[in-house]
Amino acid sequence: MSGADSRELANLSQSLRRRANKTSVVIAVDLANYIMSNDLPDGATLPNEKEMADELGVGRTSIREALRLLETRGLLQIRSGPGGGPTVRRPEPSEFASAVEFALQVERAALAEVLRAREDLSPFAARLAANRASTEQVKALGEVLERLRSGMADDATFASEGRGFEALVAEAGGNVVVRLMADSLVAILWDTIPHIDYPLARRRAVVRSLEQVFDAIAERDADGAEKAMERYVRNGARYWRKSYPDLMKRLIRWTG
Repeated sequence: MSGADSRELANLSQSLRRRANKTSVVIAVDLANYIMSNDLPDGATLPNEKEMADELGVGRTSIREALRLLETRGLLQIRSGPGGGPTVRRPEPSEFASAVEFALQVERAALAEVLRAREDLSPFAARLAANRASTEQVKALGEVLERLRSGMADDATFASEGRGFEALVAEAGGNVVVRLMADSLVAILWDTIPHIDYPLARRRAVVRSLEQVFDAIAERDADGAEKAMERYVRNGARYWRKSYPDLMKRLIRWTG
């Protein structure tokens, strides 16, 4: 272990004495801060369980619990066997969506509440995108829209490209909180709503709505983008409420 690593772990040891939280949680929080503040890349190795325990003066059980906690959060991968140990990985956005989905199940939230949240958030995301999207992001949105047009008769294409368009809009807004929440809401909707065989007329209407969103973003028309996205998500919610009213009462279930 390098001198820098030793000093960092010594600071963790001091933190343990300052804080009254459960030891394993304190270690997990401080290790996460260490990883992020040092911008450790994917695959970076951390000291093994024994080295951490010796350096911090705590039991290996506390270290093991802390590492497992970070593994469940997607920040570490723990490799077993000779030469194994904890390595850094960056969580995927889908893991954040999974955590939100779990919290919504605990709160006994229904699909109708997720739909309302999407109706509130997605138009704001489109406004941000119109103001902040780069030339490359606008181009990428156009490419997704073209794939959606040409593949709207295919169920898998229609679903994946529709989700992809919304994800790119949220990303183009340049606000990581809005992006994560918007992505999570869409992911939870797709997890909760069963396969629906949309008629071709409905698919064409979806494409026309997204074309209006795209045109406003490309023209840097924030008001227009917000209104177009609002029409899109509200029309979608109206369709689901009318065609599948029983779905609205369906409680969100964590899918892992």
